[in-house]
Amino acid sequence: MRVILLGSGSYSGTPKVLCECENCSRARRFPQYRRTRFSMYIPQINVLIDPSPDLYYHMSYVNYPALSEGDFPPDEL
Repeated sequence: MRVILLGSGSYSGTPKVLCECENCSRARRFPQYRRTRFSMYIPQINVLIDPSPDLYYHMSYVNYPALSEGDFPPDEL
């Protein structure tokens, strides 16, 4: 079964707001170190596990068809 990890960051992602630690500072300077909040998608059975506030970004990353077809009303997220 194929599983897609949509994010690998902590509960708030990286960089954190107002944080000046080494990891957050590096993530602000270099985009490749930025991490969104954790979510997981299983395309074979169309299941999203632990959706985060980064959901729209994650679903557009995997080209989820409902985003482009308008079949996903915002109040049903």
